[in-house]
Parts: sequence; structure tokens; C-alpha cells
Amino acid sequence: MSKDHKKRSIFTYLIAGGSAGFIEACIWYPLDTIKVRMQLITKSLTPGQPRGFVGVGIRIILKEGALASYKELGAVVSGIVPKMAIRFSSFEIYRSLNCQSLYWIHFPMLALGLA
Repeated sequence: MSKDHKKRSIFTYLIAGGSAGFIEACIWYPLDTIKVRMQLITKSLTPGQPRGFVGVGIRIILKEGALASYKELGAVVSGIVPKMAIRFSSFEIYRSLNCQSLYWIHFPMLALGLA
């Protein structure tokens, strides 16, 4: 760590990680919804209906509305925000502790322990 690095509170890391998780869920959840719908497509489609990624996305918007791809986003957000907050803050805390000690001795031991 550089000498200019300011010591930040654990709450800063929790908020940063939670915000990153929320933004990630908001961006990727509609794409995941389209992917799941594509996996559920059966032979019930008429031969002229598009089966590709864009076609399924357009069909969802036309039949269910523009915000249909965000249905049940609350369940995903309620799980991913705390997970990402804890993951980010624990990484930052361990990194700050590890940079104060001998980095190259502790990191391989941690990697070995996690493996």
C-alpha cells in the first residue's frame, strides 16, 4: 500500500460492495431472464417465431411490458447485495492486513488453505 492511502471504515467497504452488487444485478438480471426463457422454450412456438436471444427479448417486451425482465429482481438483490458487501469488505480488510505483513509468505498459505 502506498503511504498516501487513507484508512477507510468497514462501512465504506460494505457500502461499496453492496452498491456494486446492486448495479451488477440490475445490469445482468434482464439478460439472465432472457437466457432462462430461452431454456424453457419448447415446441409450442410456431415456426415463424424467433428463438434467438434478441427475438426472445423482444417477445418478452411486447407481451409483458418493458419492465417484465426485472420481475422478481427483489429476490436476487436481497441475496446478492449482502453477499457482495461482505465479499468486498473482507477482501479489503484482508488486503490491508496482509500488506502490513510479509505478503509473499501469507498469500501462498492462504491459497493453499482455500484450495
